[in-house]
This record gives sequence, C-alpha cells and structure tokens, in this order.
Amino acid sequence: MTPREIARYGTVWNLVDEDQELAGCYVGDLLSDVLAHAKRGSLLVTTQDQRNTLAVAVACHLPAIVLTGCERPGEGLVRLAKEHHLSLVSTPLDSYSFLKQVGSWI
Repeated sequence: MTPREIARYGTVWNLVDEDQELAGCYVGDLLSDVLAHAKRGSLLVTTQDQRNTLAVAVACHLPAIVLTGCERPGEGLVRLAKEHHLSLVSTPLDSYSFLKQVGSWI
C-alpha cells in the first residue's frame, strides 16, 4: 500500500512520496514502543496528535502517519509533517475501524 492509497481513508494534511510502497504498518500510542519496534518504512497508525509523534516517525524512518480519532491535527503537527516530508492523514475513526477499512493489506 502507498501513501496515496492510505489517503483515500481520511483527510490528507500532507502527502509525500505518494507512490512509495510502505513496508508495513505499526499501530501504537506508546511512543517508546513505536521507537523500539516499528519497522523502517512502515505506516504509523496512532491517536497521538502531538509533536513527539513526528519526532518518533523521523527517528524510525516512518514515511506516513495516520492519526485516528482525529478530525483535524494541530497546526504545529501539520507544519512539522511538511518540514520533515512525512505524509499525514487524519480520520475520525478509531484505530480498529480504520484498520478494518484498509483491509487485507495489513
């Protein structure tokens, strides 16, 4: 799955490397767990609408983030996503419902 395909499931705030194939998906809200276990090149699905989420994504080389349970991320987060060339999508769905929509790719 690519960031362009993920964008169909939510509101796009930033889209970068739209056709880059994602290496997998990591779902987590505990950012230390994401740091320890997320696979490079994966999509991050989280409820954490905060700056530290972007720092973790950059450190782990995660090219795309989906914020679940989120209508609109903070402006600071959108700005940082643009600065760090990360795709950022939000959805009002909870993580489980979002993952069900994405389907068998995960």
